[in-house]
Amino acid sequence: MGRRLVAVTLACLAGTLAIPGWSAATSTVQYEAEARWYSAAPDDRDKVLYSGQSSVPVSIGSLTPNDGRLGPCPDPSTNDYLCLRAYAAADIVALHAAARLTRKNVIGPVSHYSRGIATVTFQQMTVVSPVPVVSGYVFLGLAGSATSSSSTGASPLLAYAEVYVNNTSACLSGGVCEPFQIPNFDGSFLSLELFVYVAVNETNEVAVDATADADFVDTLTVQAIELHDGNDQKIPDAVVTLTDQDGNVTFTFPNTVQATTTSSTIPGATTTTTIAPPGGCEIAPSAAVTSPPTLLIGASSHSVILPLLTRTKTAT
Repeated sequence: MGRRLVAVTLACLAGTLAIPGWSAATSTVQYEAEARWYSAAPDDRDKVLYSGQSSVPVSIGSLTPNDGRLGPCPDPSTNDYLCLRAYAAADIVALHAAARLTRKNVIGPVSHYSRGIATVTFQQMTVVSPVPVVSGYVFLGLAGSATSSSSTGASPLLAYAEVYVNNTSACLSGGVCEPFQIPNFDGSFLSLELFVYVAVNETNEVAVDATADADFVDTLTVQAIELHDGNDQKIPDAVVTLTDQDGNVTFTFPNTVQATTTSSTIPGATTTTTIAPPGGCEIAPSAAVTSPPTLLIGASSHSVILPLLTRTKTAT
């Protein structure tokens, strides 16, 4: 597992086959959130918090750091110091996640990670269009930062976030995200995931003083679902909606990306998200990186150094 991406503001996508509104099936939305931290033996600070599969928005974990045993972080001068946080929340058009880990006043080897995973899955969406839809684009916006620093020890030191659309990485190498096309999309399935991860590792018997932080509480947002015809031209009046059992529209996705700024409140935090302008992605770190950082950018394989690393969400 290892999904990687630094501070970004990005745009990505999905969409397609026209389904008349009158034939709409009942739409379903499923939310999942996981917050987890892990410490290699003999350290026993290991916890999995999971919420889902839920039909209502969910959140799990906390933005308040803890000592790995759900107690308050100790004084920074304490020997064998560990302070971490893990958080995730899923809403209908917004995903939030954050992870942070500080390890110091200890001699290696040490191995720790913290992560947050937020997922929303749509099924039986209704595609309404005056002409057949051949392809579509779901535009996403992501704001946040990933930073890491070490004064001694900790190699490798990891901090990153990754975005997945239908289990496929939504960004190109280097952190740039182009519109992610799903051909022949009929509205039957769309899954979005925000995955943030930090790790502090040291295999040698050396002093460790390091911090890794991936803060994407400022959210992954669904900005628009844009539908295209057989010539790959946007269909201006085509929209994607969610419907109830009586065929009533309960939610309509925007079909155009708006260049604007919105604010949203989630449990434990107030966030402000700046939406990227239509048609492009922008890489803009929101926090300075201290030296020497290790930031991993772009898609990657799913095996990092630590044991038990898996993207599979496990209920406690």
